Amino acid sequence: MRKIIHKIRSQPPQFRVMVAVIAALVVTAGIAVLWAFSFSKGPVDETSTVAPSPLSALVDTVKNTIQDSKEDHANAGDATNPVQVINADDATASQ
Repeated sequence: MRKIIHKIRSQPPQFRVMVAVIAALVVTAGIAVLWAFSFSKGPVDETSTVAPSPLSALVDTVKNTIQDSKEDHANAGDATNPVQVINADDATASQ
């Protein structure tokens, strides 16, 4: 391992950056694979025989988040205008 690290350190900076990026991608992909497999190893519910796939669970979560965000933005117009609140506070403070 020390020989490999020494050879990489003796290379030009562009090559070292490329090796670092590839190593980061490999580690990230390994973690993603372990994470994906962890969904199938969860506790078994005896009332349900079919578990949703991890991808469909992720898609449902994203859809729900987008829907909640749209509802929050739609309800944002119902709030009191902050400029009016500030002006009202200024008017009561000057009295």
